[in-house]
Parts: sequence; structure tokens; C-alpha cells
Amino acid sequence: MMQCLNIERLRKKAAETDTQGGYPRLVARRKLELLEKAGYKCEQCGSVERLTVDHKVPVRILRRQQHTPWSRVSVQNCQILCVPCHDKKNKEEKK
Repeated sequence: MMQCLNIERLRKKAAETDTQGGYPRLVARRKLELLEKAGYKCEQCGSVERLTVDHKVPVRILRRQQHTPWSRVSVQNCQILCVPCHDKKNKEEKK
């Protein structure tokens, strides 16, 4: 099951110091950056409910192309989608 973004938890994790947070802190900051860029709503339909981070180019394809781990999670390759839009996109990609 897909995990929806918890904005308060992300803010708390992003605020941790370098020694506390490490990689999870960086991921939280990236997710918050994406949310802010998208106006805290789905970039497809505008919903503000059940938001997730979606990779525009699926990670499985990037792995095959041997991209670095950071390119897989780069802000340019991610977007904010609600669960219904994310599910619809995944179904279309599997065709």
C-alpha cells in the first residue's frame, strides 16, 4: 500500500540537525520542497488529499539505464500526485 505524505512528520524530520537526520532528513527536505513547488496539491487534478511523491521516470527504468541513486530521487524526476492519480499513472505505465 502506498504511503501518503505526513506534512508535520516531514517538517519535524527536515528540522533535525545533520547528526540526527542524515539521509532521512535530506529526503524529508526534498519532499517538502516538492510539496511547496506543487502548492501542496496534486499536480494532475489539484486534490489536497492523500498526496504522494511520484517518479516521473520510474525507478526501475532508471536502474536499467544505470543512473546514480541521486538522479532517481532528484527533484526534476519527482512530482506530487494524489493516490488516485498515482494509481492511474502506474496502470498506464504497465500497458
